[in-house]
Amino acid sequence: MATYYTGELFGVYVKVLTEWKLAVCTTSISVSRSRSEIEVNNNCTGGSIGKIPSTQNNSVSFEGDVTTDPGVLEVGFLDLNDQFEDSTVSEWKIENEDSSIVFYAASAFLSTFDASFPVGDKSTYSVALSVSGPLLTAVPS
Repeated sequence: MATYYTGELFGVYVKVLTEWKLAVCTTSISVSRSRSEIEVNNNCTGGSIGKIPSTQNNSVSFEGDVTTDPGVLEVGFLDLNDQFEDSTVSEWKIENEDSSIVFYAASAFLSTFDASFPVGDKSTYSVALSVSGPLLTAVPS
């Protein structure tokens, strides 16, 4: 029988020095994967245009509520802002709540970092990570 997961069972973690730290108060996590293609048209294709796979592109994004007082094993808004400012490449992972499966893991850097501070509502942030290297999937912890 299939097992279904809801979003609150997952966390985004970043490795800071030697410790994995949870990005706190995330409200959504997305993974985007695509592959470029190369068109092939030569005397071996019989006049037909064929396509072959090329470069794989991976990105991860997540959103969360702005907090300024994360716990010792957490990173918050200000920590993420520092990573963006420093152009830090870090190890990242998306893991289920009991840490039994790392669904995705990669080295990445923050390519976008947005924040919204609406009057009378929660302040939020949005992060996009550009993956620098392979995106590993379903890695046992």
